[in-house]
Amino acid sequence: MDTIKIKIDETTLEKMKKFYDSHMKPHEEDDEYVFIANTVGCEINCYKNMTVTFIGSNAITEVAHWKKLRPKDNFDKAGHYIGSHIGVSEYGSKDYFGPICVVSCYIDESDIDWLKNIIEKPVQALTDREIVDISKQIKDEILYSLLVLDNLHYNSEINKGANQSNIKARLHNDAVINVMQKIQKPVEKKVASQFIASKTYFNYLKSEVVVAKDVELIENAELYYYGVACSYILAKYAYLQYFTKISKTLNIKLPSGTSNAVDVAGAKIVRQYGEKTLIKVAKVNLNNTKRIKEILKKARQES
Repeated sequence: MDTIKIKIDETTLEKMKKFYDSHMKPHEEDDEYVFIANTVGCEINCYKNMTVTFIGSNAITEVAHWKKLRPKDNFDKAGHYIGSHIGVSEYGSKDYFGPICVVSCYIDESDIDWLKNIIEKPVQALTDREIVDISKQIKDEILYSLLVLDNLHYNSEINKGANQSNIKARLHNDAVINVMQKIQKPVEKKVASQFIASKTYFNYLKSEVVVAKDVELIENAELYYYGVACSYILAKYAYLQYFTKISKTLNIKLPSGTSNAVDVAGAKIVRQYGEKTLIKVAKVNLNNTKRIKEILKKARQES
């Protein structure tokens, strides 16, 4: 079941209201939705933050009314690119604890059929267990490059003036270059799941010695390109392994994400091991660090 998310403006919102008028479902007026609609094979959820999700087997068809997502050539009926290509994706940048893992994969057109039988739903919908299972099936069958940036080096880059998007752009480029060097043959299609505008992406790479200049940054690319989907899966697999190792080393069950539970765990790390250890395991430029300091300050005042 595909899930596609897009941002809209006020003009598109008004058009959507008219278009889906006869398909509207009731909802509470004070909730987060502007409207909810059901069409054949797709549920459309429009949120007050001007984000719309399309969920279902016909999500690709439905969203095509509102946004051009992909070219028409060389795709199968399900919307998957069927030619040889290089994909690249990452995992970990949105989590306070754990590294940023970037993977680039080369997918030959002969790989498409067997990958269809293994990756049967959007990669973001896969459980951790499914990520591990699929990774074990594909990691020895496809050519890929994995780059892991631990948080000690991440924080060092931030202190030098880089931002996270800059760091990710350079890691994406390096991973793609590594794969290109391994396969030793030209591959026309190179795709990344979009995390910044293409112009900004290539501006960040101006000082790099070697740049893959034909990488396309495409929104929701993992839905259409198995190279991006496999890259995401293998990146998350590497992240989970690293994350588990950190938890065992600290003897603390670390939560993922950036929730309040993360703040509590961060404060515990500082109490037991000191701030230097936090710098090794956390992205200290994120807002959690400020909240951790507030927790520690409050605890000192109360003691």
